Amino acid sequence: MTQVELARKVGMSRGAYLALEAGESTAKVSTALLLARVLNTTVENLFGDDVGRDQHHLLLTAPLRRVLIGEVGGERIVREVGDLALSERLRPADGVLDSTETIVEQRSTSVFVTGCDPCVSLVVGHLAQSRAGVNFRWIGGANARARRELEHGMTHFAVIHGDSEAAASASVPSGDALGRLPLAQWSLVLAMAPHLSRGVSSLEDLVGRDLRWALREPGSGVRTFLDDWLLGRGLILGDVMGSSRQYEDHFDVASALSDGRADVGLTMGWVAAEYSLAMVEVGVQRSELWYRRDRVGSGDVDAIGSTLNSSGFQRELNALFGYRSLVG
Repeated sequence: MTQVELARKVGMSRGAYLALEAGESTAKVSTALLLARVLNTTVENLFGDDVGRDQHHLLLTAPLRRVLIGEVGGERIVREVGDLALSERLRPADGVLDSTETIVEQRSTSVFVTGCDPCVSLVVGHLAQSRAGVNFRWIGGANARARRELEHGMTHFAVIHGDSEAAASASVPSGDALGRLPLAQWSLVLAMAPHLSRGVSSLEDLVGRDLRWALREPGSGVRTFLDDWLLGRGLILGDVMGSSRQYEDHFDVASALSDGRADVGLTMGWVAAEYSLAMVEVGVQRSELWYRRDRVGSGDVDAIGSTLNSSGFQRELNALFGYRSLVG
């Protein structure tokens, strides 16, 4: 397996992987675990005993670390709280890990939902009210990361979004092994800095302009939309931008536009509205929750399905700018 292939499997650029291999950077817990699983080895074998302890659970300066604990397909998964979406990190953890990597206190277990659609936070909030004793956790990550974690048994549910089946099908088992729950439909918008709000009504208006783009990473649903749009018109990225920088999620894109680090970017309509950005709708995305039937309990699936079908959740979802329920 080449470095490029390995980096792609764990959701890293080749440069980031080379920096990790050279010891110039450290891996997040989720990345370290995925590397170990792809290479059919352990984190300790990859990074060494001392480095393995440092990189497997991070935050070494603290004698105790907060962790999330779940069981996926009969295998115990321990994750760092830093894997959670930022807004979720101050919720109580499932347990505490000491300096010897021993869980000294476990209060609960979690069900992991990996993806970048912010409405997952709304789902998790409703589940907390209706299903006591089980922590549903929103793990941040784009389509590509969500698919990888689902494939490698790191998460219970993957949030996959796109405007076609082709945009959200790679590397995930099909047929009876895969279950899907409809989550939401939302507006995909071209968000802009204030000085561009006049005279831009579509992506076509950006062709040939020297603009700074806030891009999502390759493999994300939004980046796939842009790549497909360019391909369909015989264009390349350089035809619509002067420079670009890659951002981790929808909020990062909107923040870059809001504080002047970028001129344009594709993001969710709701996020753009929260940042008071000028915007033009360029598409509609559909989000689904994917899961492996052989790795997730029917009780967890039923709990999420009931929440998505509840009138209370649907009313709140439909009240969010650009969102529409897929149920009913």
